[in-house]
Amino acid sequence: MKVYKGRGLNQGETYCCSIRDVKDAFGDRDINVYFGHIQFSRNSVQNSKECLPKLKGKALILMNMTIRRADVVNRQGLEISSFLCIQIIPMKEFGNDKRKEFLEKILPKIIAIYDRYIQSEIEIHDLTVVLIDGNFQLYDKIRSYH
Repeated sequence: MKVYKGRGLNQGETYCCSIRDVKDAFGDRDINVYFGHIQFSRNSVQNSKECLPKLKGKALILMNMTIRRADVVNRQGLEISSFLCIQIIPMKEFGNDKRKEFLEKILPKIIAIYDRYIQSEIEIHDLTVVLIDGNFQLYDKIRSYH
């Protein structure tokens, strides 16, 4: 696992988990982890509308994960790895009680999904974790290179 930190946090911002939490959970699994990924805005409402436009209610994207089967190669013939993007979120919308719930209930589900799909017949599996009106939701999509 490789961890990359894209952006620093401003006052009043946080992540749904720490680098230590991710390292402990994923262990030696083959995945790249990005904190504060540069392709996303700090505007959580804008991110939600762009990634999951059909969502109803107040949505906050916490993370996106793309699981690529170990033998998948891109159009240039290069092997590409799975990745996890941890999004910057407003601290006022993600308190310590939600962080605890995320670490105890949601992160183990994410690990189980990764383990299930990394060796499956499915080439690419996308997972987005969202907090909607105070409840965690997991949205997934299956894709193929062919």
